[in-house]
Amino acid sequence: MHSFVRSHIALAVAFAFLTVCGVSAGPVLNYQGRITSGDGGFNGSGYFKFVLINQAEQAVWSNDGSTGTGQPASSVMVNVDNGLFQVNLGDESMHPIPGIVMHERSLRLRIWFSASGSGFEQFSPDTEINALNLSQIDTGNLLTVDGEGRGTFDSIQAAVDYASTSWGAAILIMPGQYNESIVFPSNCFVTLRGAAAGGVVEIYNEGRTLSLTDGALVRIEDLSVSGSPALSDQGMTTNSWSEITLRNCELSSSSPESSSPVIALGNSSRVILIDSRVNAGGQGPAVSVGGGSNVEATRSRFWANGAAAVLLQSGNPNVWMDDCDLQANQNPSLVANQSGGWGRFNDCRFESGVTWDDSAGGGLFCEGCSFFTSSSENHAVQITGGHPSAQFNNCQFGSSQATTFYMKDAPGWVNLQSCRMHASDAGAIEVIASSEIDLNEDEDEVSLNLRNCVVSANGNGEAPAVKLSNTYDGDLGLEFEAIWCDIMGDIRDGVEVGSGCEFMAEHSLVEGKRYAVFAPEGGEIDLNKCNVFGAQDLPGAGVYMGGEGFFLAQGCDIEGEDEGAGVFLDFQEGGKAVMLQNMLGGFGDSALVVKGGMAQVTHSTFITSGSPMLSVAGTNAVHRFNHCTFKSVVDLLDDDELPPAQGPAVMLLGAQGKTPVPQFFDCSFEPADDAPYAIALDDAPSGNIVLINSQLLKPVAPGISNNAPIIDSRGNAVFILPE
Repeated sequence: MHSFVRSHIALAVAFAFLTVCGVSAGPVLNYQGRITSGDGGFNGSGYFKFVLINQAEQAVWSNDGSTGTGQPASSVMVNVDNGLFQVNLGDESMHPIPGIVMHERSLRLRIWFSASGSGFEQFSPDTEINALNLSQIDTGNLLTVDGEGRGTFDSIQAAVDYASTSWGAAILIMPGQYNESIVFPSNCFVTLRGAAAGGVVEIYNEGRTLSLTDGALVRIEDLSVSGSPALSDQGMTTNSWSEITLRNCELSSSSPESSSPVIALGNSSRVILIDSRVNAGGQGPAVSVGGGSNVEATRSRFWANGAAAVLLQSGNPNVWMDDCDLQANQNPSLVANQSGGWGRFNDCRFESGVTWDDSAGGGLFCEGCSFFTSSSENHAVQITGGHPSAQFNNCQFGSSQATTFYMKDAPGWVNLQSCRMHASDAGAIEVIASSEIDLNEDEDEVSLNLRNCVVSANGNGEAPAVKLSNTYDGDLGLEFEAIWCDIMGDIRDGVEVGSGCEFMAEHSLVEGKRYAVFAPEGGEIDLNKCNVFGAQDLPGAGVYMGGEGFFLAQGCDIEGEDEGAGVFLDFQEGGKAVMLQNMLGGFGDSALVVKGGMAQVTHSTFITSGSPMLSVAGTNAVHRFNHCTFKSVVDLLDDDELPPAQGPAVMLLGAQGKTPVPQFFDCSFEPADDAPYAIALDDAPSGNIVLINSQLLKPVAPGISNNAPIIDSRGNAVFILPE
């Protein structure tokens, strides 16, 4: 039988952290002993298993990390020379010993031994380890702080001051509350770690709690810090730097009346938060960052009660966040105010919106983020003033009673890619250019670009899903571009376009409860290969345009449902429309109504159920139709439920002498069987048309003359336009 004779226990501890100097992750307990076999000492490789047990009969450590006071699953091989052996418990070959273990008032070491690696024998009794006083132990680079006087230091500041003389020193802080204001000296490199197992390490102060100075490099783990502010770089000078990393920490306001940020940065510091929480229970933000400071956060949470969760101030601060939550009660989660900084966010959640105001030179870049607000005072995203750059990829936006995405007087570039945006009882997007806009010399437009996005608005009110307005008195364009997008206005209109604005859509769906696209004062509309549906429940149209606007549509299906027209062009003189290869439908009004201006339509099809397929008016109007077909949807669909179609293919509107003179080349007029005429007059007894190489399935109404072209000596057709 083997026998075990104890020699002594040496508590020569080499404490550190994996992130510091690459040494052991916890304390190392040097244990020496003797193994005898028969009458002599054992020689060779021995196999050991170790468990540390506290006063409450709980296992607080084992060599392989297994729990319980019983025999661990795996063993440790140790060389034994003539019975003598030495082993560093908790070294890199074993599970690390948590620092808090060494603070237990009573410990026992339980040992199992085997000469072959099987058939382990437990030694009895356990080895007693007396209550430890870490202040009397050689802990190498590890300093301990204990408010009860059993550590290397009683105060954290004293430990930090001492550690600042040794590059890379680590400080283990025992559970308890520490009322201190800690300043990290210049050019120090120190690690603070809370020994939080079984307790909480809290550092608090009514004023500043943690202060950075020039060149400080700090690592903090497992601490709770409160103050006004809890962390500050106000001790730094201009053009210097410092860095602090906080892992699994909680920072908070020291008082609900405090207006100070929890983290206040205004110089050139860098703060890194990992798995941490920053809570501003007072009236200040959770984080305020300005100057040239940077904040980086991963899997962290920021909450504020009376201000923004994160505030970017003047200067050029930067914020990078990954998988974080930002909440701010009724205030925006993120605010940039007159800042030239940058914000980059991946998979973050802004639960009360973002406000980016008067920011020049910086930008906002978001990937996989969500932006929501339920307050009528906040937008999910608000970009106003300055000269911003913003990119949103794979993001979600939502709001209630406030526009979801609001952009005003912000020349620059803003793009949304593969995003979903929804508003309840409000519009989804509003872009404004006013007389207050601040333009650089090379700036002449405000633009918002969408790719593969879904935009919708429903509920109550009068708001369109997208609203564009430009009241700038000068040469400034406001452009909105949507490619492969769905825009659905279930409150009123899909898109409202103001004068001086341009709406461009390609391969997109645009729907409106009244008008899909509404531009009563002009502007520009450019539709390419789009489906455009309006007048779902109210009289309206797929597209309504007035003023001196310009309308371009190519390869589109544009329809007005119920009582609506497909396209209604109420042009003043100077208004123009060009339509190529479109399907225009009106199921309560004409497929196309055009008054004034000029319309040129080529290779398009007009269908209606009970009204003229085309209604034209305006004595100065010049409308040309090439290779177009005018057909009744009743005959096209052969649907018995549709009302009878009695309208002509074309209706000339106006009183005597005021009807237009439309021109038709290679067109087909196919009114329903019940319609008496292919081309008819409204109020006037007579009118004029130009009809060349066209097919009429019904006659032209009496009083309408065909103004055939004059053929000149070279065979060219010469048209006499109305005066």
